[in-house]
Amino acid sequence: MMRYFFGKIFPRLALMGAVLWFLDLSARADERVEPAWLAVNVGDGVPFGADVSGIAAVEYRFANKFLGLHPKILLARSTTAANYLQLGALYNWDIARPLRLTFSSGPGIYQRNHASRDLNYWLQFYTAVEITVQLPSRQRIGLSFGHISNAGLREPNPGAEMIGLTYSIPLYRH
Repeated sequence: MMRYFFGKIFPRLALMGAVLWFLDLSARADERVEPAWLAVNVGDGVPFGADVSGIAAVEYRFANKFLGLHPKILLARSTTAANYLQLGALYNWDIARPLRLTFSSGPGIYQRNHASRDLNYWLQFYTAVEITVQLPSRQRIGLSFGHISNAGLREPNPGAEMIGLTYSIPLYRH
């Protein structure tokens, strides 16, 4: 099932995301300035057969954007002591307020430590899709699905999938 998803469905979703990025359908004349965000994600890889039992991540999402993309820094740690540091980019698509779909991707440095899962290379790419709803306080809560792999730079390329809960806090400039 996962092979079908990443072989057939995921490339189509990525292409759709790229088309939306180029068209920038969410751009409006009355668009409010997007603040920087601090996002916390807790998740699990076990539902997808991975022996990644738990993951916690903190992400800083920059307010500035270029061609619709916001830079981001992500720091994650698994319950099996693996670490991951990513510099990436994300694209926010406000489907219909208060719903937002966020696509993100980028390279990062993976440190296995004593983790049972060996991703087989220090350079890993993490790609995720997230759907969130804006709360009355302007904070956001939602679900995320992500995939990490070495993108075929080294064989074997085991990769891992994760699902998680996301909570984001806007950081306003005064």
